[in-house]
Amino acid sequence: MFNNNNFIKLSIIILASLLLLSLSACTPHEEELGVAFQPHYYPAVSGIISNSLEIEELTEDLDVSYASYLSGSDMISSLVAQDQMIGYMGDMPGLVAGDEDNLNGVIIAKDVWSPGKTTAIVTRKGEFDSVEELDNNDLDLRVNHYSYSHRFFLQVMEAENFENITANDLLDGDPTTMLSQLENGDIDAAIVWEPFVSEIIERGKEVEGFEAEVLATGEEYPEFEDLSVVVAHPYLLENQPEAVVEWLKVHLEMQEIVNEEPERAIELLSEPYTNYSAYVAERSLDTFGETKAMLSDRDKEVLRDGTEFLQEHDIISTDFEVEEHIDLSFLKQAKEELQKNN
Repeated sequence: MFNNNNFIKLSIIILASLLLLSLSACTPHEEELGVAFQPHYYPAVSGIISNSLEIEELTEDLDVSYASYLSGSDMISSLVAQDQMIGYMGDMPGLVAGDEDNLNGVIIAKDVWSPGKTTAIVTRKGEFDSVEELDNNDLDLRVNHYSYSHRFFLQVMEAENFENITANDLLDGDPTTMLSQLENGDIDAAIVWEPFVSEIIERGKEVEGFEAEVLATGEEYPEFEDLSVVVAHPYLLENQPEAVVEWLKVHLEMQEIVNEEPERAIELLSEPYTNYSAYVAERSLDTFGETKAMLSDRDKEVLRDGTEFLQEHDIISTDFEVEEHIDLSFLKQAKEELQKNN
C-alpha cells in the first residue's frame, strides 16, 4: 500500500514522463538520407564529389549518410533493403533497379553522358595492331558481364564482323582483378570503364616490363553511347519528396563544379578524397561528353538500348518500359528553387 509520500513521488515521475513525451512529440524527428555511390565508377561523378565535400546535412531535420559500393549489384541490394534511398549508377544497374521484379526504382536525373569514351578495350602495348585481331578463340578476353562495357564489346564484335568468337567466349571478371591479370600477362584484353582504364595506363608507367594501351573506345563506334543516372527508391519519392528535391539541388551544384571548376573537380576526384591520382581523375574527366542533369531524348534512347540488351539476356522483364521509370518533376522543382534563390 502507498503512503502519501510514495504517492507524491509517483505522481511527480508520471508528470515528468508525460512532459518528456510531450517535448519529444514537439521536437522535429531528425532523419537520415542514405546515398550510394561507386568510387570506382567516375561517370557517377556527382556522388563522388558530394561525398568528398562531406555534405552531411541537407536541412535541420535531414542528415546525409554516404555508402560506397564496389559494384552496381551491391548498390541495388542496398536500395532493395532500403539501406540507401538514392543511388548514383551506370545505365545498366540503373535499369535493373528500375525493373519491378527487383525494385521498381525511379530515374530522377542524369549525371554524365559520354559518346562511349568512358569504356575501352585495354591490352598490353604492342600485342595487337587492331581490334580485328581479337577475333581469335585462343585469346582470353575479359568483360564484366551485363555492364555497359559488355554491351559495348558485343557491338564491336558485330561492327567488325567477328567470325571466330561468340558472346559465350567473353569471360566474366571484375575490373580490379582484370587489371592485375592484364599486368601479369594472364589475359589478352580487359574491357573496362573509367577510372579503371586510366588507372591501368598509369600503372604501366610505374611497373617495369609492363605498358598498357587503349586499343579502342566506344567513341570509335557511333552506335554506342553510355550514361550514368541517379536512381531513387519509390518509398522516398512518395513519403519524402522534399528530401528528393533538396538532394537534387546538391546534385546540380556538384555538376556545376565539374562544368565550371574542372581543376577543383580533379582535386575532389583524387587523393586524399579517393584512392586515385590527379592524373587518373583528369584523364577520366576528359572522357565525359556532357554533365547535365536533365535527360534528353538521346539519353532515353541510350536507356532503351540498354533495356533491350538486358532483356535479351533475361536480366530484366520483357515488358519493362524505361519511360515508366523516369520522373524528372523533382529535378524541375529543384532547378526552379535554385534559380529563385540565385
